[in-house]
Amino acid sequence: MNAQAEKPKTPVSVRQGGSISVMTNGNTRQEVGCDDIARLALAMHDKSYFFLFRRGLAIRFHRDINGGGTQLLEITRENGQEPHLIRVFFNTTRGDDDSFLY
Repeated sequence: MNAQAEKPKTPVSVRQGGSISVMTNGNTRQEVGCDDIARLALAMHDKSYFFLFRRGLAIRFHRDINGGGTQLLEITRENGQEPHLIRVFFNTTRGDDDSFLY
């Protein structure tokens, strides 16, 4: 996908199974789903060194934000001028061996 989203005036929340519409380079609208956003955030977390030094983004992973196993991946500007660019909450599921999968 080659997309450039216009900056929303207010934060946009996308719930699991939901999507948002973004404007692509060809001036057409494309639907971007919650799973696509989560995959992007995980890829950015995996390559966080690049995004920190080349793009000025801070990527933080919070392992257990509420005591119930919910995890948070948060992407912000390094200078802290904007509260957050992307926030992804991962709910817990149980595996076959009673371990947590995220």
